[in-house]
Amino acid sequence: MPKTSSAHIQDHFADLTDPRRRPVIYPLINVVTIAICAVICGADDFVAIAEFGRAKKKFLGRFLDLSAGIPSHDRFNAIFRAIKPAEFEKCLLSWITALHEVTDGQVVAIDAMGCQTEIAHDIVASGADYVLAVKGNQPTLHEGLVLFFADHLADDFARVEVRRHETHQHAHGRDEMRFYYVCPVPEDLPDKQRWHKLRAVGLAVNNTIRDGKECIEFRYYILSRFVSGKRFAEAVRSHWAIENRLHWQLDVTFQEDQSRIRKGYADANFSSLRRTALSLLKNNHTKKVGVKNKRLVAALNDDYLAEVLFGT
Repeated sequence: MPKTSSAHIQDHFADLTDPRRRPVIYPLINVVTIAICAVICGADDFVAIAEFGRAKKKFLGRFLDLSAGIPSHDRFNAIFRAIKPAEFEKCLLSWITALHEVTDGQVVAIDAMGCQTEIAHDIVASGADYVLAVKGNQPTLHEGLVLFFADHLADDFARVEVRRHETHQHAHGRDEMRFYYVCPVPEDLPDKQRWHKLRAVGLAVNNTIRDGKECIEFRYYILSRFVSGKRFAEAVRSHWAIENRLHWQLDVTFQEDQSRIRKGYADANFSSLRRTALSLLKNNHTKKVGVKNKRLVAALNDDYLAEVLFGT
């Protein structure tokens, strides 16, 4: 395994702020990479990460400078407790996006935690288009979308071009009506200049009636292509399915809801590690087994772990 593998990872974590003020013994890229590898292989706390590092030192030494050794579990804990979650998540998403193969013409749907300008640029550069969910993590953009759609819903989009799609479903004792709207990006949309190739904005409305009670949910999106209402709906529905499966898989396979990691930013950062591990494992198709068994294979087979980690 070439040393350039670590350089590739280093590129995506170059902007991650090292929270340590004392002279650094263990490079931050080592701490992050060891943690990612350990969680892929089944580690669910910092003690397990440190044990993994010591057990797999020979493997890790193929692409990391381990001349300073492996950090203790207390050191891992202290560092992840202090790393800024938003920065860490941004770096992880940048790396995952680079590893995932994106074919020409594909529409990539990412939720609000992945709604970063660099990710949008990388997706377009890969020859694909994006549908990015926008929530409170982008307050200026989110507020602009809320105001835009509230204004035009009032007169049923009489003043702007709109592409629509709707579905109706009755199942499990509830009625679900979903409405999808796509409009060209408005000239006065706040913050729009930060988003590469931003061409359209979208709204998905989920209206659910169960036991006589109505629940309406609004979700807002930005798009790099002015797609049809049906294509927008397909991207949104695909993302919702992925989001639901992701939560279930993290709960069952990674036991996220049982985690006792609570101090500082450690909980948020460990959650990002789990999501990254899950994404990497699901992106690998050389083993036709479930995620739980993929973690076991990665722990036992260094070559397979390298495939998962570097996408090779």
